[in-house]
Amino acid sequence: GAVVAIYGNDRGGGGSGVLYDEAGLALTNHHVVAAAGTEGWAGLADGKLYRWRIVGTDPGGDVAIIQLLGKDKFPIAPLGNSDTVRVGDFAMAMGNPFV
Repeated sequence: GAVVAIYGNDRGGGGSGVLYDEAGLALTNHHVVAAAGTEGWAGLADGKLYRWRIVGTDPGGDVAIIQLLGKDKFPIAPLGNSDTVRVGDFAMAMGNPFV
């Protein structure tokens, strides 16, 4: 439920991200939101589209933070602590293969 399908205002193109804060903050890539500008649409597993706005972006690191709007409490996936990761630990990448 915390995976976000991210689109521009024209609802074309897009990419994915993950919600990490109940206030609607999501981590994604800069290249996903770069063409969209400062706002767009985001889809969740609940089948609904939510407006998003850019919070910040780092083109060099290819990361961006967006905030989804229109809901008081969003589902989240807690971020892990990279200091505790060891070789052989289970890891999972989340994304939306349908965008």
